Amino acid sequence: FWQEQEHDFDLQWVVPDMDPATSVIENGVTTWQTYQIRTDQDDAFFGELSYDFSDRWSATIGARWFSYDNELYGFNGFLGHCTGFYDADGNFVEDRVNGTPQYPCFDTRILDETTDGDDTSYKGNVNFQATDDVMLYATYSEGFRSGGVNRARVPDIETYSPDWVKNHELGWKSTLADGRVRFNGAVYLLDWEDFQFGILDFSISNLTIIRNVGDAETVGAEFDLTWAATDNFMLTMAGSYNQSELQTDFWLVEDDRVDGLPPDAPTGTAMPYVPELQWTGVGRYDFDLGTMPAYAQLAVTYTGDQWNDLQVSDRVKIDAYTLVAFAAGIQRNSWSLDLFIDNLTDERAAIDHFDPGWGATFDTRTIPNRPRTIGLRFGQSF
Repeated sequence: FWQEQEHDFDLQWVVPDMDPATSVIENGVTTWQTYQIRTDQDDAFFGELSYDFSDRWSATIGARWFSYDNELYGFNGFLGHCTGFYDADGNFVEDRVNGTPQYPCFDTRILDETTDGDDTSYKGNVNFQATDDVMLYATYSEGFRSGGVNRARVPDIETYSPDWVKNHELGWKSTLADGRVRFNGAVYLLDWEDFQFGILDFSISNLTIIRNVGDAETVGAEFDLTWAATDNFMLTMAGSYNQSELQTDFWLVEDDRVDGLPPDAPTGTAMPYVPELQWTGVGRYDFDLGTMPAYAQLAVTYTGDQWNDLQVSDRVKIDAYTLVAFAAGIQRNSWSLDLFIDNLTDERAAIDHFDPGWGATFDTRTIPNRPRTIGLRFGQSF
């Protein structure tokens, strides 16, 4: 596998009536510019080997070697961030008092960083066919995200390394009641090592900084159940339970740890955006409306409460919510017509809460779900 991506982006904060003398763009009206070129190259070799020891036992092993090379070049800031001079070595030196604007600011090489690395991930799986209808399995697998370069224009901001998830899983897959019931499930332990975490701290930078901050662990279970109650009526249910906690103390600012201050999130803190309980139930009835196949379906989804951040002092709990959706439709020959009602009860749920991180409340906002939505959907096959 080989992939190379180049992101060339120019984001400008334009103020139409500003003084052009203070513009980042010469003779323009741009008070802030983020103009960067980011190049990401990823390479990998991977494969797996499966072997059947008998009619009941089989195993699979796999490995993946990967490498990454990430480069970031460019500029972000106000005009003062590219006001200065070039020294004898051709390096830009910021000097807002005695310097002169250096247009284009992009050429000042304020951001010019590279990071690379390589590693290997593994997986292993054993299957046991207990009966013709029940299969048990055990799996160990590793997943990763590549490292990268921070785009903050701050001296000594480090690059970040890959983070790893190591999954230990026991599960089953089964078909029961003469094929009318399908019941699958698993229990698992996830170790998230040296995880990457986005930090927005305006005492350091006004851009998000990604750091490797520590370890976390998730203990959970999940299942999915499908039951053909009759030839026309199908019930489906799926759910999961996850307890996800920080396994190491977390400090937002590294100097606080060095100075012996209490952590911003101590070991045992619940991880953000991981509700303990989630489940979905769907009932579908198929029937004939005259000569046309038709159906009616009702779906209920529950999401438990969760936290919006890792930092204990600032985070907000997002309350649990339940959403209901209804759909019905008909089909004839090559066309279909569906009526859908999403959020049938018009539940006003909070799905996220955003705090800008600079101690102000005017830009704090809660993101709601979509209100009740009623619509028709027409499909045509050709």
